[in-house]
Amino acid sequence: MRLGFLLLALLGADTSPRRSHRSSHLPRGHTLVTYHKGIVELDAKGKELWRFKRDGLRSAHLLADNTVLVVDGTQRKLLIVDRKGEVRWKHQFAGTHLFHGAPAGDGSFWVGGKQGNRGFLIRVDRTGAIKQQLDAPSCLTFCVLRTGGILVNQHEQSKLSELNKAGQETWEWQGSPNHYGVERLANGHTILGRSNDVVELDRDGRTVWTCQSPAGNYHYAVKRLKEWLK
Repeated sequence: MRLGFLLLALLGADTSPRRSHRSSHLPRGHTLVTYHKGIVELDAKGKELWRFKRDGLRSAHLLADNTVLVVDGTQRKLLIVDRKGEVRWKHQFAGTHLFHGAPAGDGSFWVGGKQGNRGFLIRVDRTGAIKQQLDAPSCLTFCVLRTGGILVNQHEQSKLSELNKAGQETWEWQGSPNHYGVERLANGHTILGRSNDVVELDRDGRTVWTCQSPAGNYHYAVKRLKEWLK
């Protein structure tokens, strides 16, 4: 079995951050964990450093200015909070369900969600202005690539789609149902968290590595440890 991956699973409803929806990986081995009652930062030994309590959160990412980008799925808001738990900025999305958010790399933010039966990816700036909007039929999670493109998990279609800056699909992989966390590695491979396992795919979509886990685990966050512990 190949070593060097961190696996975080959604194990069920609980107030413990161990039963997490998603996570964001920070320097020095710290982890920012999102669960249904808030977010918490843990150090490399699992010690809690700070916590932001709010129901219905979906994802959290540390920004360059040491604040945290948070998706509030219940209130349909994109938030920026500081590490004292103060809300520094917010933007309301009307009539949409939000699943995931991440910094775009240029000061704006990508947000994935659904409005009615239509999935979407929207890039907004800090004024709330929509800079770009892409169709994404069932975007559950995504990762922003170094090229400025996006790797999208089309959950309901059992498909991964790589989109360039213009929103054109440049790569796809059609697989089995129940896709969750997704991450692009430096070698061009993709790691994908699914129900009960994690797989690594090469650019041709071939499985080059897999790791099974106990039944009932849903891997919403996957990360190669050697790319995280910096």
